[in-house]
Formats: sequence, C-alpha cells, structure tokens
Amino acid sequence: MTDGTHGARCFVIMHGLPRSLLWTERNIIRHVLEPFRAVCGPLTLVAHFNHPDVIDNPRSGERKVATMLPDMSRLAPEILMIERQHAANVEGKYQILKDHDLRSGDPSPNTHMNLLQGYYSLRRAWTLATQAGLKQGDIVLLLRPDLDYIDPWPAADLVAMIREQGRDLVCPDWHSFGGLNDRMAVASYEGARVFASRWDMVEEIAKADTPRSSEEILAYCIERAGLAVGTFSSRGPRVRADGRTQYDAFEPSLAQKYRWKIRSKLVRTGIRPLRSLTRYIP
Repeated sequence: MTDGTHGARCFVIMHGLPRSLLWTERNIIRHVLEPFRAVCGPLTLVAHFNHPDVIDNPRSGERKVATMLPDMSRLAPEILMIERQHAANVEGKYQILKDHDLRSGDPSPNTHMNLLQGYYSLRRAWTLATQAGLKQGDIVLLLRPDLDYIDPWPAADLVAMIREQGRDLVCPDWHSFGGLNDRMAVASYEGARVFASRWDMVEEIAKADTPRSSEEILAYCIERAGLAVGTFSSRGPRVRADGRTQYDAFEPSLAQKYRWKIRSKLVRTGIRPLRSLTRYIP
C-alpha cells in the first residue's frame, strides 16, 4: 500500500457474487492487479461477497447451480467477508424500489433483488475498505469477481486520469445503456464513495419515479455529486456460475473462444473439480 512511482496508494474493492472466481482469478491478477502494482506498488485488497447456496436465475440461464466458497489465497485480501445471501438483507429496500422501472424487461422480482443484493455487497465492501485505512487521496479499483478481465488495464494512464486530469470515476466506454457502465471502475476516494453509496440512494431513486437502468442510476448519482468522469476500453464479459461466458457483443480472440468452450464443456460433464484446469488454458 506504500506510494509507488506515481505517488498513489491503491486500494482494491471486490464485491458481489464470487460464483465464477475460480475462472476469473487468473485475469484479475494478470490484467488488473499486476499492472497497478507496477505503477502504485503494493495494493490493499478488501472483499465482501454474497454467498447464495444455489443460483437459480432464469434470465441468465443459471438454473439451480450449487455454489462453492471461493479460494482467496492467491488474491490475499487484507479483509474478507463472505456473507450468506438472504432476501431479508435487502427486503426493506426492495419494498421501496420494487415498482421502479429498471428498463430490464423482466417482470419478475429478480432484477430488482439482484440489483439490491449487489448494492448491499458494495456498501459493505466500502465499509471494509475504510476500516482498512482508505482515505482521501487514495486511488480505488472497484471490481466484480464474476467478470473475465480479458484486456490488460492501462494502469499508468488510469492513475494519471485520476491524479493529473481530475477525474473522479473512470469506467468502461462500452455497455453504458444511456448512463455509465457500473461493472468495474477506477476512482478517486470521492468517486468510489459515490459509486458505493447507491444503496443509500434507493429511497431518492424510487421517489423520483423516473425509469432508470442500473447504468442510469450510477450516472444520476455521479452527476448529482458533481463529479468528473472518464472512460477506458478494457473489456470484462460476465462468467456465469455454470462456466458459460456471456460474449456481451464482444469479439473475443480465437484463444479466448477456445478457452471458454473447453470450460463450458467441462462444467457440463458435471465433474466440477476439473473446471480449475481451464485457468491454465492460454
């Protein structure tokens, strides 16, 4: 966590569902953490994960997939909290937000519940980061564990955008859907605080009664706080609990397609322990 060549302390906040961390860990380390270590020096990583016993989401195609606790030994977080996912954790917020139009086209409660579970985990992870010493002037990486970070992050450029260009939030330039991509980001302390505070904004969002997707909610919160935004192009397709990668309109390389295809075939065999082999397919 000591200052690196850019004089920047860097914290990593991981949050959400670790449903596919066994497969995504490789690129989290290689394409995100290692580039930032080269620029900032040692990193401080904290994580809060929701842990449902089973993922059953018809919209994503994950049907009754049993989950496993993640192995965090290679990521070595300073603070790790894995919390059993209960509907009760978000029930109060759900009752407030349930009639809000998230533009998802999903008439079931799933989209609202999943959004709130994500906000809940992110808010808890932010608290852990402040307990670990996060403060004004630090740079923050906000990462989901279920994304395959297939492109190296341009760490030096991203640090410069925060420290020299005055950006508070730098997020992907793809899949913004009329707002700001909220899957991953690099941020100043204040940008990260607002990014993580959407849990606290649920009442205001619901009261406004303006249809907003999750990306539009993030854009609303950032604009409301008067923060400056930048973008970068590194991609991160989602990896489902059953090993499938959502292409998300990306055009992966042949090697990536091969790796994803082999992984999906292994998982479909039902021999779940073998899925770790796909970490080592180039």
